[in-house]
Amino acid sequence: MREFLDKGNPSEVPLCLYTFACVMEPHLQPESIRLPRTAPCILVGFRPYQLQAVLHSNRLDELMPCQPIEITGVESDNEMDSMPASQPFPRLETERLVLRKLAAGDSENWFRNLSDDEVAVLIGMEPLKSVKDSRGLINSFSDRFEKGVGMAWAITLKPVGTFIGTCSYEKIDRENLSGEIGYDLLKQFWGHGYMTEALGAIIDYGFGHLGLNRIEAHTTAINTGSISLLQRLGFSEEGVFRESSFFRGEFRDDCQYSLLRREWKPL
Repeated sequence: MREFLDKGNPSEVPLCLYTFACVMEPHLQPESIRLPRTAPCILVGFRPYQLQAVLHSNRLDELMPCQPIEITGVESDNEMDSMPASQPFPRLETERLVLRKLAAGDSENWFRNLSDDEVAVLIGMEPLKSVKDSRGLINSFSDRFEKGVGMAWAITLKPVGTFIGTCSYEKIDRENLSGEIGYDLLKQFWGHGYMTEALGAIIDYGFGHLGLNRIEAHTTAINTGSISLLQRLGFSEEGVFRESSFFRGEFRDDCQYSLLRREWKPL
């Protein structure tokens, strides 16, 4: 189909041939699909966020006013901003790591990290008090995934699956094609490049599968390790929010970093 379209005259190609379906061409990224400028077309079979990426990349303001675009095969209005409930959670692999869904069975290991005072100070939060707290955070991420507004991975070491931390999309904004990442790592695994590897995988996933255009991260100004990590990944500092948080009796600066799709250089 693609070869025929590339060679054909858009004004002479039958309407049905401009029906792009993910199930027919699964290798295509949404932003790689170019709509005809004059001929009518139908968009079918896309998930809502993929459809948005197609329309965004084709600059609707530049399409011909007479060009009818019919959209079909999209979930109902109350599901427009969510992933289908049946969609499996993405399992990602790198050379040394497996990133799988953060599950209830990880609550004790995650509590061990988030109850560590040194980790909590760098993150800018008080240490968790019980496993119940970490279990509540895991449940929150499960809800966010079902609604399509966030997701969290457990970072595990190959080959035995040792839990060493988490990474996540704290927020996913479907309307603006942006997301915010978060991450934490058990202290004994600091300094080995594991988080660089893990974040590289979820950034690839965000720009590729989710069709994001922008990924941002927030960190405390005292967390120099986190700042160095973001800079290694190509993030740019957008600003320092002076004394924007109050923690343990003192005001602290917070920093915001971002990375755009066109700036990303896969690891």
